[in-house]
Amino acid sequence: MLQGSSTLCEPLPAFAMGALLLVLLTRSADFNFNRLMTRWAHKNALAMASGAVLKFLAVMTAIGALLVPVLHPPPGKSEGAF
Repeated sequence: MLQGSSTLCEPLPAFAMGALLLVLLTRSADFNFNRLMTRWAHKNALAMASGAVLKFLAVMTAIGALLVPVLHPPPGKSEGAF
């Protein structure tokens, strides 16, 4: 063996263990980030859907309020009867 080869091989196990530890920590952090993003996306979609429903109800209420003076009961019916 060469004289300098032992000094080159000594840090290899530490480098390998450090690289493995880095990979494991990165995978764990990535999993937690993905789970957080999934929760955020679900809550965001729910909020957008709720907002769309509330906008639809507000528009329908406004249209109904505008149509009340225009609509008349059919002839022969009193205003309070169904």
